Amino acid sequence: MSLGNDGQCDQKQESGRGFTAPGNLEAFFCHLLLWFFTRQARPVRFLCIGGITGLLQLALLNMWLRWGWGELPANSVAFLLSAQVNFALSHLFTWRDRSISSGEAPTLLKRWIMFHGSIAGTALLDLLLFTLSSRYLPAFLASALGICGAAWINFMVMNRVVFRAQQESISIECKGNQQRFTLLQEECKEKRI
Repeated sequence: MSLGNDGQCDQKQESGRGFTAPGNLEAFFCHLLLWFFTRQARPVRFLCIGGITGLLQLALLNMWLRWGWGELPANSVAFLLSAQVNFALSHLFTWRDRSISSGEAPTLLKRWIMFHGSIAGTALLDLLLFTLSSRYLPAFLASALGICGAAWINFMVMNRVVFRAQQESISIECKGNQQRFTLLQEECKEKRI
């Protein structure tokens, strides 16, 4: 099982079934891994990181409340720490193909500042959506509406401004064979990677 010249894992066509199935479990995971790092899967990676850092924030909040901290300081510090983890994971995982070279520290600082500006703005949007919709919906649904609206805007801002594509690349290793694709943004759009 290896990556072909076009970067795709070799597949076996299962006769009579009408679909392409991986030949074995290793091939399935290779295909899944290849897909997971495509541009189309970026929203899935965004949601995974958001879920992980959301759980981290809740865990930190719970820990500090048990230690006797007040609710506002505990939540504020938990939010700030989870935001740092969110930035790091977003940079290294969600938008890993848009990373910057090691000699571009000012760009990393600029991204960090834009990231925090974005989450501050979407936090206000979340609060606004919650405030307006809570007049007509139960608090839980109003909160969910605020979270979803803010998350969608946050993804768009992160994708198009904070982690703007300069050059996209994908590097995946399957069974020792490595293929690296480096495509300019225009080529990625054409090939729909």
